[in-house]
Amino acid sequence: PNRFFRYSFGVGRGGCGLDFTRYDEWKMVCDQYGWQPVRVEGDGRVFKVTLPDRELGLKRSGASYEKLMLLHRILEKMNHQGFVHTLPWELTPEGEPVVRTRTSCWYAVPWKEKGAGEVCARDVVMGLAHLHRFSEPVLKDYPELAGKTDERLIGKWEEKRQDLKSYQEQIRAREFPSPFDQSAEQIFKQLDQSLSFAIRGMKRYLESEDGAPPRYALCHIRIHPGNIVADQENFYFIDFDHAGVDSPVRDLALAVERLSDPSDPKNSPSALIQAYEEICPLRPKEKKLLGLYLSYPERLLKTLRIYYHDPKLLNDEPEAVSRLEQEMARYEKTKALVRRLWSNRKKGKTNKEKRR
Repeated sequence: PNRFFRYSFGVGRGGCGLDFTRYDEWKMVCDQYGWQPVRVEGDGRVFKVTLPDRELGLKRSGASYEKLMLLHRILEKMNHQGFVHTLPWELTPEGEPVVRTRTSCWYAVPWKEKGAGEVCARDVVMGLAHLHRFSEPVLKDYPELAGKTDERLIGKWEEKRQDLKSYQEQIRAREFPSPFDQSAEQIFKQLDQSLSFAIRGMKRYLESEDGAPPRYALCHIRIHPGNIVADQENFYFIDFDHAGVDSPVRDLALAVERLSDPSDPKNSPSALIQAYEEICPLRPKEKKLLGLYLSYPERLLKTLRIYYHDPKLLNDEPEAVSRLEQEMARYEKTKALVRRLWSNRKKGKTNKEKRR
């Protein structure tokens, strides 16, 4: 215990080590894993644990013990079938993949330094398609996990429309609107129309399909660069704590929104969807649902939220205006993609497609 305390907690509060007040919990975690760490560094939820023979990433999860155990079983089955884009979970001497303390659940995987390997968006999307495809047969053993889209998603989107009205009121209340305010005023109507389209379409989807997608897959839900790590051999999706069983296009829409580069033909939104379909072809109704998810202007809404609620994240006014203009130009291309997804569905439908 003294050695663990000296090397792992010696930096104390505010440094790269750990909080002294969590020593009892950390000792409980290490005891259950049978570890004798040389050093532990972390930010409160994710920690790099250095052992004499290897390095591990340890996560204090907000997910329940039951969910983490179920995720481990599903991912293990997928790995046995050949899925290669997840990391193996560390087991305790008793073979348990999840450790419980009085207040939290913990799990560990091999540590991978972020930035150790370059991963292009196309490869990530194709890996995502493999994730969905490998999960489909596994999920047949868990029919109780199949959920439905419900009014909560529509409620969140409705809240964003109210946020737009709030931003407009802030601008009108100012004697001298900023350059960002003036640029934002020019796009509020378009954003409201896009949100209205997404909300109306999702309501019709709920009415016609009762919220059930054409098929189910294990969805990561939080796809972004921070949840992708790599080494010299492969890349891996991490942080499945928020994963769920849903339509695969939910993940695909997030990946397209967050990883695509409209200026790069190989990684443009259209190219990423095409790459996905090389592994996991989309059904007609899935293309319609994908169009609805993509019509939600996530990046633009985030830029507005940062400016009006947390401006310290932006360096200065010119940077804010430039970012808003870039995101608007990007979204214009996304809207064109949405129109193609919907028009392709309408043209040349066979009777078989209509029944899907």
